[in-house]
Amino acid sequence: MLNAITKPSAIRKAQKLLQQILEKALPKRERTYTIGYQGGNMDFTSLRANDRIWYTHKTIGEESTPRHWNAFGLAKQLNLSTSNPIAVEINIPLEGAPRRVAGLFAVDTSNERFLGIEIREL
Repeated sequence: MLNAITKPSAIRKAQKLLQQILEKALPKRERTYTIGYQGGNMDFTSLRANDRIWYTHKTIGEESTPRHWNAFGLAKQLNLSTSNPIAVEINIPLEGAPRRVAGLFAVDTSNERFLGIEIREL
């Protein structure tokens, strides 16, 4: 059985582990990339990418739903001169499990950690 990780310190620890795993697997690319999302875009001076996927993250604390923003896209579409589309975005709340953020870290009885999304009816 999986249980959601909701304590801020445990969420920070799980987010740090996710970043470490992805940073180890994906080489750093130091250029300015514009990442587009619904409603806008953000510039990043570096991201992680191999020949298949790219990844970047940001902690967003100043909005109504503070969260860890994790974005993934296809490396073959990565472009320096245009906005790069996100293929998958997983937002993890900084604490608790607010309904506005569907991403989560979970732990099982053997202390294995998981990254997932909550599936809800609309």
